[in-house]
Amino acid sequence: MIRRMDGPGCAALRRGAVAGLFLALGFAAGAARGTDNASFVSYSGVPRKMQTDETADVVVTMRNTGTTTWENSTVLDGDTTTKRSYWLGNVGSDVWGVTKVDVSGSAGPGAQYRFRFRITAPASPGSYVFRWRMDGRTIVIDRPVIPARSDDGFGAYTDRVTIVVEKEKDVPPSFGAQTIPYQDWLTGHPIEPLDLPKATGGNGTLSYSLACHLPGGVSRSGRRISGTPVTTLVQTKCTWKATDSDGNTADSDAAELTFWLRARRAALVVSAKRLTVTEGDKKDFTVKLDGKPLSTVTVSLAGWDDKAVTVSPGRLTFSPEKFRDAQTVKVTALQDDDASNETTTTRTRFRGSAGRPVDRSGSGASG
Repeated sequence: MIRRMDGPGCAALRRGAVAGLFLALGFAAGAARGTDNASFVSYSGVPRKMQTDETADVVVTMRNTGTTTWENSTVLDGDTTTKRSYWLGNVGSDVWGVTKVDVSGSAGPGAQYRFRFRITAPASPGSYVFRWRMDGRTIVIDRPVIPARSDDGFGAYTDRVTIVVEKEKDVPPSFGAQTIPYQDWLTGHPIEPLDLPKATGGNGTLSYSLACHLPGGVSRSGRRISGTPVTTLVQTKCTWKATDSDGNTADSDAAELTFWLRARRAALVVSAKRLTVTEGDKKDFTVKLDGKPLSTVTVSLAGWDDKAVTVSPGRLTFSPEKFRDAQTVKVTALQDDDASNETTTTRTRFRGSAGRPVDRSGSGASG
């Protein structure tokens, strides 16, 4: 016989029976899960001051004072699937670039666990709280009741630390004691590649610029200057500059190096700028090139006063293979008919094979 139970009293009975069923299931699930608890042990590497966007590697050590094992795992036991997830959660200022740090490995009851992670200071200066707490849960898949957990975890909080974040200091770039030597280039000859100095310091990425007129055939790529000059260039001042990316465009927030360069044709090197030759006597000087010519160069010589001095030979030839070989030139002071000793100053003129004066000239004197 089936009897229908109606009325307020019956409804209350039915609600109590359902609640009792869920309470029993909840107790069973809680018993299977165990008790989560934790205590704070220590910090390591936690700064009290940071600059904006600065990073720091920290260690937070917690002790498992509960009966569960902290781990991240999935366990299959017959028809039952148990998932365990544990982590250290941020309960202070949510500004450190990380809100949770998962347990890697396991920590059983009574064991300590070290959470190692990197924090990044916020972009805005201010005072921010650094504080953490254990969190996690064990879920039994086939149970209808999951034990409730507060949003901010379980067990003891870590110590409350206030970290003061300050604006990043403006550190200008610097070349230190580095210098750039004088650059003396010859047309038609590949230059030895010049690697311009690298700066240090600054805020953010460094960029470089060169304020300089380079001769034709020579160019810059990054910090290197290379090429073969095809045009001459008078002595020129160059400025090598390094700037950072902090938006400060003041000259004081940059580093500069100045250096000088020129590009020229190969010049004659004369051993004596002035000779004193006694009347009727001879003296020598030598001539060579200070750079390798592209082809054979012929240099003509002539005395400034051919009646007083003769120069021999009247022509010198320098090949690309023997441009450094010094060639001898003889200067002869001619004897005149009078009995007195006059003194005259004589210059020797040099002209290149193309009819253009070369860069240096020699001179002589007779008496």
